[in-house]
Amino acid sequence: EMADGGLEAAQTVADLIAAELGWDERERNRELDTYRSRVEAERAAHLEASEDAAGAARARAPEIRAGAA
Repeated sequence: EMADGGLEAAQTVADLIAAELGWDERERNRELDTYRSRVEAERAAHLEASEDAAGAARARAPEIRAGAA
């Protein structure tokens, strides 16, 4: 696992897979924003003192689209 949660590579990866997945620029940007939000939420969760608080921190980020994987 990368210390930055893969954020440094995310732009390059999105650029590489966008055409394969049929993403236009808007969709690519949306997917990147969602990924960044999920990484930030996970980082925030690790700073929480309880599992409940960690779960709440994770819940603040948008969900990954169903069928996106």
